[in-house]
Amino acid sequence: MKVTGRTAEYATLGTLIAAVRAEQQMTQRQFAEKLHRPQSAIAKLERGCQGLEILEFLDFAEAVGIAPEQLIRRFMDELRTRHPKSLLSTGPHHFPQTSDGSSVVAL
Repeated sequence: MKVTGRTAEYATLGTLIAAVRAEQQMTQRQFAEKLHRPQSAIAKLERGCQGLEILEFLDFAEAVGIAPEQLIRRFMDELRTRHPKSLLSTGPHHFPQTSDGSSVVAL
């Protein structure tokens, strides 16, 4: 997937993926093996040169043991902080929450 018009979003996603991977104390190689991807694909992703399709995103969330909605929320928070004028940063993006405060995401 080539970056076209979403440079800020892809860069933020790459930064988030690198941070989460590092929090899990995984190298790019270990992470790539867990996802059955070449290490070069992880490097491109972390540099913001490539995006993720939804199924790849779900694989990523599972590989790092974090709920997908938590990763999306973290991505949106980072995007709003780093690029407040991004189209994704503006507007009413939120996830409904249950009484215990966890997010509900219906596909």
